Amino acid sequence: MRFLRVVASLLAGIGILISMQVEVAAATLTFTGNITTSSCKLAGGVTQKEVPLSPVHVNQFNGVGSTTGFKDFDIDLENCPVQYNKVKIYFYSCTGPFAYIGAEGTCTRTSTTVNVQLRNADDTVIRIGTEADARSFSINPNGTVSASYKVGYYAGAYPVVPNGADYTITAELKYEN
Repeated sequence: MRFLRVVASLLAGIGILISMQVEVAAATLTFTGNITTSSCKLAGGVTQKEVPLSPVHVNQFNGVGSTTGFKDFDIDLENCPVQYNKVKIYFYSCTGPFAYIGAEGTCTRTSTTVNVQLRNADDTVIRIGTEADARSFSINPNGTVSASYKVGYYAGAYPVVPNGADYTITAELKYEN
């Protein structure tokens, strides 16, 4: 039994001796990357886009939910990060004097009967504040995007009372592959 202990001690000592003699090769790993703040910008160096709507007469509305005076407009973007394939444009807020997003996803305010409604180029309604209504657009190899929309008047109440319809609708860009 004593012989077994001596052999076990010797083997354990050799194991320690062997592990102490193993050489470890060193390696250096270098990781490089680049974090940018690059994002699409409105084309032409502007920071906002104004879309003036033509005046309409109150007789052009025939009830709550009726619409009129739609105008086509484009949002042209440049300097978009080309490492992404698409950009999603999400209209998420509506501001102006006493403005809020109405139940039907229009821009409205407490002091008016006329709201503003956004639509895609194919006339499908965009409910402001509803990300599910956001559409994606392809980023061209040169970093540009052109997105077509429509905006018009929406009767939030009836009869419509003559009033202004000045609102600011804010969009967020989300990049996709």
